Amino acid sequence: MARNEPEQSSAKRYLLHQLTDAEQKAVELELLSDDAFSEELEIVEDELIDEYLKGELSRNESKRFEEFFLAHETRKRKLLAGEALKRHFDTISPTPAAPRKFGFLRKWFNPFSLSPSVAVAVGIVIVAVVGAVTWRAFFYQSDLQKGLVALNESYRQERPIETRISNLTYAPFRPTRGDTGMVNSLEQRRAEELLYEAFSEKPDADAHHALGQMFLLQRQFDKAIEHLEQAKRADPNNAGLGAAYLEKGKLDPNQDVFRLSLENFNRALELKPNLREALFNRALLYQNQGLTEQAESGWRSYLELDSESPWATEARDNLRLLEERRPKT
Repeated sequence: MARNEPEQSSAKRYLLHQLTDAEQKAVELELLSDDAFSEELEIVEDELIDEYLKGELSRNESKRFEEFFLAHETRKRKLLAGEALKRHFDTISPTPAAPRKFGFLRKWFNPFSLSPSVAVAVGIVIVAVVGAVTWRAFFYQSDLQKGLVALNESYRQERPIETRISNLTYAPFRPTRGDTGMVNSLEQRRAEELLYEAFSEKPDADAHHALGQMFLLQRQFDKAIEHLEQAKRADPNNAGLGAAYLEKGKLDPNQDVFRLSLENFNRALELKPNLREALFNRALLYQNQGLTEQAESGWRSYLELDSESPWATEARDNLRLLEERRPKT
């Protein structure tokens, strides 16, 4: 059944996180019970990606698209595939007539000059190639990609560590629970199997980084550090290693561990000053170490880049807590 305009608008606002918390939950419940709405949402996802690539979204919508819509790995892959297709078609333009000596080549690229049987064969080949490219771009997932999706699903309701790591959709942190949080154990086991399989097939930096994130979320900090150190050799521009050292230091306070954590955050920010994970986690480190002025400055720096996401809410709460604790003069 076709959806009306208000329902399509609701789906778009849901994807851009423009609804209230109550409205967001109502949409999520409808997605679980209404297959037609789920299909409509996928259509609106594709339309949003198309509008983003064409520059048709407003400045605020583009910002929310990048912050919330692209928090999901599947949507991010769709965008990358769309960008690749757009680049391909942008390069296609009418070409000038070829020199006469190459004129005989034209008939091979002109379907109207081919015999019917040859034209059908060429058409089948073209459809097969386009279908294969489309499947690869939009639907194919490696074990590593599927493992990261499963890892994200494992902690969708609650994250087990306070630090922020890349590729993890926001979930609240509840320190009073200790190690017993709300984990999807089925997806957790699936993530382990897929990521171990990906690592055994290709133990590169991406595989090390994925395993490091998995161990970090499982609070196995030494194993996380081991893999993230390997990943850092190929890609120093990530905040995962600093987060692992910080979480390890919180569990067993050690100034050398905190120093290594800060060094990794600073290094990541030298390479990419607006890396939100590093800014968020560095402010947490300062706050944990009782460095109030640095922590307040760190949270303000983060909020200059992100003022609307759930991560911003946590940053604002931490800043408010520090300001309330400040000695009265």
